[in-house]
Amino acid sequence: MRALVFVALVASIAAAQSDSPNGSANAPIRVCIAAPVNLSHLVISPGAERDRLVHFINTSAQKKNAKVRVDATPVDGSDVRDASASAEDQQCRFLVLSEFELNKSYVGGTSTGVGLDPIIKNGTANTQRASLSYRIIRVRDRSELDKGLIALPADSDEDSAATDGIRQLSVRVVSAVTKQRPPSVD
Repeated sequence: MRALVFVALVASIAAAQSDSPNGSANAPIRVCIAAPVNLSHLVISPGAERDRLVHFINTSAQKKNAKVRVDATPVDGSDVRDASASAEDQQCRFLVLSEFELNKSYVGGTSTGVGLDPIIKNGTANTQRASLSYRIIRVRDRSELDKGLIALPADSDEDSAATDGIRQLSVRVVSAVTKQRPPSVD
């Protein structure tokens, strides 16, 4: 009888530590990526930036010797309601929402091409022209796992600035979702 109770206990602990529906501890963590909202002056394609983030997570952010793999997939929608429904259909554990925002305290130049000094804030010149804010949400209950802000450099072109922000976001996503294992409480 004790052996049966012990086997049941071990099986339940193993199932609790697993993140996949089939109980495999080696299954990748599935993360859905919504298209970013662009509220900045940057000329970017939200779909292309979403696909770039998916690519960075699935390739450069993965290590061959990683104990935990992350599988990113694009979803339709850019707000929490639409993207959450798509994420549930894709059976994702997490959803990444992001927004390119204009940094209102940065003055980058005028129509004549004459650059103006950045606005001084707290004694430091603000040299960031835009930022990328993000939220990582648990799909099951829509609770927030992580959020943050990535400043985009003003000294690079728009595509390079956006790519740099997306690359930094890929590292943050992988780091945040892999901290959940093991054991998982989701």
